Amino acid sequence: MRSYYFTFGYGAGHPFNGGWIIVKSQNIEIAQRIYQLYFPDKSDSNELNCSMIYTENEFKRTQMYKNGNYGKRCHGIIEFKQFKQKAV
Repeated sequence: MRSYYFTFGYGAGHPFNGGWIIVKSQNIEIAQRIYQLYFPDKSDSNELNCSMIYTENEFKRTQMYKNGNYGKRCHGIIEFKQFKQKAV
């Protein structure tokens, strides 16, 4: 599983002001779908309800990783465990 960081700004109707949410998934497309289940798109657009999305490596190279984002840090981690079905 990879970690994807969904960051937030101010005044944009985001679920949080500043900080980020981490979504753990197999790839960015699945991470975006999972994120949308928790935080639906703005109005009827296809625009995600966040400022930016970073991979873990990208995020660790930002100032947000060290200093926070608008004075906030991680608001939560969303992760689904994968279960293997047993053959019947």
